[in-house]
Amino acid sequence: MKPILPALRLIGVSLLLLVWIAPASATSEWKITKTKWTTADELAYMDFVAALGKDDCKTLDECLKSEANPYRSADERDWKIGADCADLPYLLRAYFAAKNGLPFSFASDVNAAPPPEGAKNPTTGSDVRYSPYGNVVADRFDVVTPKPGSHKNLRSLFVKIRDTIATGMFRMDPKQEAHNTGLFPDFYSSDISRKGIRPGTVIYDPSGHVGVVYEVTKYGHIRYMDAHPDNSLTRKHYGQAFDRSRPSSGAGFKNFRNLELVGARMQNDGTHVGGQVVSPLRNDQYSGFSLVQFYGTHPDARNWAKGRFLIDDREVDYYDYVREKLTIGNLLYDPIEELTFMLQGLCLDLKDRLDSVNVAINEQLNEKPHPERLPRNIYGTSGEWESYSTPSRDARFRTTAKEMHDRAISLLERYKKNDPKVQYSGNNLKADLLVTYNREMAGCRIQYKNSVGALVPLTLNDVMDRLFKLSFDPYHCIELRWGAPEGSRERQTCSDSNEKLRWYNAEQSFRNTLKRNYEARMDFTIEELESANKKSPVTAPKINLGESLQLIKN
Repeated sequence: MKPILPALRLIGVSLLLLVWIAPASATSEWKITKTKWTTADELAYMDFVAALGKDDCKTLDECLKSEANPYRSADERDWKIGADCADLPYLLRAYFAAKNGLPFSFASDVNAAPPPEGAKNPTTGSDVRYSPYGNVVADRFDVVTPKPGSHKNLRSLFVKIRDTIATGMFRMDPKQEAHNTGLFPDFYSSDISRKGIRPGTVIYDPSGHVGVVYEVTKYGHIRYMDAHPDNSLTRKHYGQAFDRSRPSSGAGFKNFRNLELVGARMQNDGTHVGGQVVSPLRNDQYSGFSLVQFYGTHPDARNWAKGRFLIDDREVDYYDYVREKLTIGNLLYDPIEELTFMLQGLCLDLKDRLDSVNVAINEQLNEKPHPERLPRNIYGTSGEWESYSTPSRDARFRTTAKEMHDRAISLLERYKKNDPKVQYSGNNLKADLLVTYNREMAGCRIQYKNSVGALVPLTLNDVMDRLFKLSFDPYHCIELRWGAPEGSRERQTCSDSNEKLRWYNAEQSFRNTLKRNYEARMDFTIEELESANKKSPVTAPKINLGESLQLIKN
């Protein structure tokens, strides 16, 4: 077996996200009392995830210790549980399985899938998190009791999951089957419906991020929680920050497969010993399975990306298709409500970023010298950079801001064209959009403590004005992390060296982008990065909705 741990994690990160283990007690034993997951178990799992998601806990550890967790009283009080984005769905599923005596198994190693015949780029690369043609399972780990009384220790298993799971486990072609195979993938592709997308459904971004759905509203909004390398847990709304990609990458929605323990012996105490965990169902035997999210309702035989999404003979884009299919009843778009919802989501993202930046500042990363080179790839790395930088988080923030901008403009244009799906009862939609925008932007507020300990207040409007100036680099002062304008009084308290300021200016090309490229080499020196910027300058897109609305004629 080829372990993926050495390739994906450094000791420093593993220690930071450690699942702390004290001497085992009876309550940490995983006693298997059921041989298979039933419909009732799946419904209970949905309730479990939904309750944690709706809580205000800020880490997985807080969530499992909160009143939202009905199993918390049986846990040891000194058990501290950390998780990053890939670990979160597995730890939630394993915890629930253990508390309910259910069988569990997970892919413990994956290999890059071979390129299809005639591929232009046959290279698979060494990092299975970003393999161009997806992955295949190379090994699995079954949670079974090897002999009577020798039950697995839940806390030890959490460590194994933490040290084993990476986003490469989600990067699999949805056509891969599980029936009658020992090396089956952990997930099946979800149908775009309320049956297929539900609390516990996993969302995979092929750029290397994972979320767990905890609520689907009656208006089709998908709320999910995601974890980060600093152990923080955030809540967001699904949108264009989750990219679509070639089907072999396995992007999108997926659910855990049904598992069954076979060949075990039942003991007098009701527990099961030995056996093997299998996946008994074919993909098409799951009522919530479909490949529509990859190929559309009307696929193109030659190019998956050209597949069309139609609802009642009306073509819509993919994200609107998801929204409408999850809505209870007939979805009508109220532009004011849509804009309010998206701005409030951005406000939550802003507050989450405040917590993340503060973690790096509290660890005094900004006081360390800047490394001579950037990581090989700033979006997918390890060590201090993975734990304390925010390039991926910031890129998703910018993408969501751009989506908000484009959505508002699109709904205004559709209204002007008398689109029956757009509902507005006022007299001047453009003016009302501006009022809503200005109100929400000014009403969302944060404050950060600058380098000399003074509080600096910022509104969402302030942050949006400097959105492409927010530094993702954890070695920068907090003023640069919040994009304090050059020459401003706000920036005067930053004591960064001239070399760090050079790095800040040179990294502007990365800050101007919305997409995260995990394949590009980025391990530049400062001189190399400055030279690359001169050869291929990158400009930031326009996302100021207030300015864009002013340019549109009534």
